[in-house]
Amino acid sequence: MSTFLMRQRLEAESASLQRLIDHTSSTDILGRVSLDARLRGVRKELEKLGRQLGTRAEIALVFNGAPVAGAAAIEASFGSKAIDAFQRTVATAFAVQASDGRVGQRGPTISSEMAALHITGVVHGSFGFILEEIDPKGEQWTDSALKTAADATVRLLERVSAPDEAEAEAALEEVNDRLFVNIRDFVKLVHDHKATLTISEKDRTLELNSPALARAYERVANATIVDEELTLDGILQGILPGARRFEFRGGGFEIKGKVARDISEEYLRSLESDPMVGHEITGIFRRRTVRDTTSAVRETYVLVRVIPAKGLPSHAL
Repeated sequence: MSTFLMRQRLEAESASLQRLIDHTSSTDILGRVSLDARLRGVRKELEKLGRQLGTRAEIALVFNGAPVAGAAAIEASFGSKAIDAFQRTVATAFAVQASDGRVGQRGPTISSEMAALHITGVVHGSFGFILEEIDPKGEQWTDSALKTAADATVRLLERVSAPDEAEAEAALEEVNDRLFVNIRDFVKLVHDHKATLTISEKDRTLELNSPALARAYERVANATIVDEELTLDGILQGILPGARRFEFRGGGFEIKGKVARDISEEYLRSLESDPMVGHEITGIFRRRTVRDTTSAVRETYVLVRVIPAKGLPSHAL
């Protein structure tokens, strides 16, 4: 049995025992002692469950709303589409982290078998599915790559649905463009079917209720993300190696932004000591343009390569 279902069963049993104890007569001493012992045993099992490492991906997707008929059923078409859309999103997140972000809009990604989640149970109370990573090697000491990808997927959904507009904008500025398409498709599917969703992991729960889904839908449904490469000659005005930030002026642009992840901090520090800051360089940048229905066009820049003017060592992707 999945740990989620075990936890759900134990929590329900704990609540039921507590109600029985509360309604047990003070004169029924043996009955109260028996119930107290059972409740202590259930709570110990819950504590033991909470101490498990939980290094494999395990997620509960619990739906409510129009496609759900009480606690007994869900529309088959919606349920299968929702699971497929979520699985594709996790698989893309898996490929993004495995390739250090180099996953384009088209073309094959890492084998979907490596990022496969399996339905291991259903959740009642509304209606949902337990999705788990099946690892023949058993529990690991550190989080699996698939768990990390699943966590990243849930975190991205949390950010695009957040009440904080700045947090949602930052998520759209940072997300891989292919992963964005998957997130957009998943949000539109749930929203268009007038459903709501609760996503539960071992240590957190995300409530995508009607207001949260409306926020996410408004931000992603009609949004577009365009990435392009720019090559500019100009002055490298500043580098912050620890924060991985840069400032640059040239070619009619005054821009600041982040430094690509694969440029080492040691190399960034060398730009300060060469010195290269304050001098002419050729910079290669990735410009991202985000257009949506809630705000003006936003542009962000990532420095991906520095070519010194005098042929000193550069860094390329």
